[in-house]
Amino acid sequence: MISDVVALLYYMLYDGLSDFVGYPERISNLTYMQQSTTNTLSIPD
Repeated sequence: MISDVVALLYYMLYDGLSDFVGYPERISNLTYMQQSTTNTLSIPD
C-alpha cells in the first residue's frame, strides 16, 4: 500500500514536470495511472 502512495507522489511530480516542459507522454502516463488505480481498488486489502 505504501508503494502505491510513493507511485502516486512520483506520478504527480512527473506530471507537474511534464506540464512545465510540455511532454506529450503525459496522456499515456495518465492512462497507465488510471489502470493502476483501478487494479488497486479492485483488490481488497
